[in-house]
Amino acid sequence: MRVTSLVNNLGPEFVHSIVPLNGSALAQSRLLPCSQARVVNNADNRGGWAAPFRLGSILRKLRPDLLLTYNWGAMDAVLAARVGRICPVIHNECGFGAEEAGGLKRRRVLMRRLLLNTLPLTIVVSRTLEQLALKSFRIQRKRVRFIQTGVDTQRFCPRRNGELRQQLNIPKNRIVFGYVGGLRPEKNLPLLIGAFAKAEIADSHLLLLGEGALRPELQAMAEQLGIAARVSFVGAVQDTAPHYNAMDVFVMSSATEQTPNALLEAMASGLPAVCTDVGDTFHMLGSSSRDLIAPSGNSDAYVRALKEIAGSKELRMALGDANRKRCVSVYSRERMVQEYREAYLSVLER
Repeated sequence: MRVTSLVNNLGPEFVHSIVPLNGSALAQSRLLPCSQARVVNNADNRGGWAAPFRLGSILRKLRPDLLLTYNWGAMDAVLAARVGRICPVIHNECGFGAEEAGGLKRRRVLMRRLLLNTLPLTIVVSRTLEQLALKSFRIQRKRVRFIQTGVDTQRFCPRRNGELRQQLNIPKNRIVFGYVGGLRPEKNLPLLIGAFAKAEIADSHLLLLGEGALRPELQAMAEQLGIAARVSFVGAVQDTAPHYNAMDVFVMSSATEQTPNALLEAMASGLPAVCTDVGDTFHMLGSSSRDLIAPSGNSDAYVRALKEIAGSKELRMALGDANRKRCVSVYSRERMVQEYREAYLSVLER
């Protein structure tokens, strides 16, 4: 989401070739026709010792002025560009998958130490990642830059969507808790569904937007807990903005995050949020939401947070208003795009 937002808004001086290393081009639907971007679908994602050579061949054909790589999955491309002296590289660390949710893998840490200090810049999207980059990956201070993620505060804005609630068969008087994201292990959705059932909040409903391999398991869990009638699995949605406007509270139960895009969208939409204390969620929400940020994996604390926000409409409105103002002043998309543009040009000029 961050990448497509940048591609769409950087302007005509940048032309993008996008190589999806997992073979999926689903994000292509988010690219605007004016973005001057093309998706290159000839990447071989088998991995192994030959992966840098295969990626090096692709890069030599594309001949980019600048290579942007994202997370551990693209480290072979970093190696290919450096060994082949193809072009300068800016690496982006945006977060971790389920395999590193509980802790970093030593081999990966060592590889990051080795490669990332040879690059002009590594961009991180959270203060948490910034500290990891400096202390665990031991990247030199001058080679690390923190850029806060931004959100389109015009597209995501406060408005009520009773019509969508009606389409989803949610009664008007319900308090709607909403989740937006993949149904993946690192999102720890069993914690959310279990806490929602345990909280036993009268006239409440849980809305889950997103798709993933865990959907059958999560639906079965809702059935077993006797809350299936109050849980809606909407699936993948192209435009999530109207769905935020059908919610009263945004919920996130992840075991690992950095600066979650969905949380920013919810904040821009004027919603309060109940979250786990992972990544930069506390910094994003601020001290006024302290009691609604539960320690990761702590079901009892999460239940308490759900009950507290459900018990006061005034609190929901006050926190939602504060979140909206915070997004407009701190997390604007325009500021984010400008900071990335400056980073790219600074490396190209070198």
